[in-house]
Amino acid sequence: MPALNTDVLLDIMAVSDRSVISRLMQTSRLFVETGAKHLLDEKSIRLHTERDLDSFVDFLATRQGYRIHFLRGLGLEMQVLKPSVAKRLDSLFNKHASQISITLLYIRFVDSLLYPWVFFAGTFTRLTTIEESKIKTAVLEWILPPDLDPLQFPEQVVVEEDARNAILALRTFQSSLKILKTNRGQLQRFDGDNTFDEVYTGVTELSCNNIMVDSMSTVAIARAFPNLKVFSMVKNRTWMEDREELDRQHEKNVSEQTREGSWKSLRLFAARLNDLYVLSPICHIHGIHVAGPKMHVRSLRRILKRTRPLQLSLLEYEGNLFTPGLTEMLRKPCVEQVECLEVILQIGQTLAPELIDGEAMVESWVTGISGLPRLRVLSLGLFCTLARTSSPDSASSHAEVFLMKLDLDVLMQRCKKRLHEFLVVIVKQPQQPQRL
Repeated sequence: MPALNTDVLLDIMAVSDRSVISRLMQTSRLFVETGAKHLLDEKSIRLHTERDLDSFVDFLATRQGYRIHFLRGLGLEMQVLKPSVAKRLDSLFNKHASQISITLLYIRFVDSLLYPWVFFAGTFTRLTTIEESKIKTAVLEWILPPDLDPLQFPEQVVVEEDARNAILALRTFQSSLKILKTNRGQLQRFDGDNTFDEVYTGVTELSCNNIMVDSMSTVAIARAFPNLKVFSMVKNRTWMEDREELDRQHEKNVSEQTREGSWKSLRLFAARLNDLYVLSPICHIHGIHVAGPKMHVRSLRRILKRTRPLQLSLLEYEGNLFTPGLTEMLRKPCVEQVECLEVILQIGQTLAPELIDGEAMVESWVTGISGLPRLRVLSLGLFCTLARTSSPDSASSHAEVFLMKLDLDVLMQRCKKRLHEFLVVIVKQPQQPQRL
């Protein structure tokens, strides 16, 4: 049987999976370099165990480390790492520094990998020193050790909390980082000192999930990320109920920003209402996304008064969102610049079916939005989940029947009439209202 032409084999290699590429690399030296390039041609190579990393170091170190040049991204998923393996990676990157061109770094357990081995943090320091603007995206997820008892080891808790501070953890990437996403991290020190020397001038997108907003300093965040364009905390689960404390922290952050300045480039701020109220940026922001389910009209009015958004989104709220208080606020000067309104209503998430007056609810939507003088685009999402309060065989509630029969075309025309024929977009959940 005649042998395949080399060019044909190279074409086969380009569309093959890793196992085929590896076998072809073993057949000829001609395929070694090309094969390595294809094996590493991924946005990020994810390594899940210490053994994976040790083997990967061997792979990269072969033939004077020429393969390092093809590595685009590195993801370290392991929670435990021996110092000997960390030192091998450190030595590899140090020896072949001129060949490194990594553009993405993912470290899932930053506190477990970087803080026990100080030299390992230095490994990544050299990456940004060697060639700036290479590490552009960082995704940090902290998981506390299960045996950590805050009552028995208070000093350890302090160290743990400070270790979760993303501003401090990524200080080695200040010049190159563009996007930062954290889960269970912090943007403040445990001891209350919210001054930082670190400045991430390149970061334009910051996303924080499950972060403690209490006592957070808006000025400190604005100084650390001065060119931020997108700030998202929508998936944050914290909720401080003390209204007096919320007001105190809100006023403190507003006062500090008035004296020392805030963002100049922020385009979008998305958060739950209380978190947004605590941080309360005083700069003009193109889009404000407020996530429910709780609403406090005075807090929202204070936020909008200072940010004056063109786009306002009210997300994940109950169908009775448009109370007389909110409807009145939507006629105030704080919303006079709003041109795009997005409202996502989850009908029945907190209200029992017997408490829902469908006709009055729909009328409140139309009345509420009609007060916005410059509104051009309306996006209304209706997601209906009505819980059954009696036996599974009981008849549908009045609210359920009403929502099933709701004519979206008629509703759209009613909105258009109130909005002087401006564009209206209405979106409804594809399924009919469901019972749980």
